[in-house]
Amino acid sequence: MTKFYSVCIVLLSLSLANESLATIRLGIAGSQSKSHLGLQELTSVSGKGSISFDIGSYVRLGYSYAQAFQHQEGYENKADEGEPKELVYREQDIRQISHSINLFIVLYAGEIFTPFIFGGGGIKRYIIDTNEEGADPDHKDVTIPSPSGGAGLSIALSQNFSMKLTHTSSLGMSEDVNGKEASEIDTQFDVGLSYKID
Repeated sequence: MTKFYSVCIVLLSLSLANESLATIRLGIAGSQSKSHLGLQELTSVSGKGSISFDIGSYVRLGYSYAQAFQHQEGYENKADEGEPKELVYREQDIRQISHSINLFIVLYAGEIFTPFIFGGGGIKRYIIDTNEEGADPDHKDVTIPSPSGGAGLSIALSQNFSMKLTHTSSLGMSEDVNGKEASEIDTQFDVGLSYKID
């Protein structure tokens, strides 16, 4: 964890020291949802902040920080298929914290539309608390490396503001039916606002 933050500071310091660095971009994005599936309710809230620096006409270096909260509660059927239902009440809170550094390549710098691709990596931290009827509370705190990449489109709204559409794929974590950790590919689509400081 400490090494990752050290690398972030060094890279950002080198970028700021570059004379060709003329523009800083600040971005925010967020979402909130509530859904129902069977006897369960799922509530999700997420937010993301980012900053990027021009290091050339078509190249940018960026850092992003994101958090996502997920609360799931309701009854779950523990019985095997074909057997009478065995409903157990279950609550689970998942907090995901991610840091990433990405290199952005601008494919076309238009006056309104600017498509780009990016790649990089960082870390993801999962804090998982589970409370299930008839079982002891379970707490997990796991941090994993997470390479990432994707593509996006920036749409100019004014001289300094733009709408940013981004699709990201990154390495994530899940559990199998036996509770064993397994790697998965997470995908995320963000719609956010970006402010340019010249």
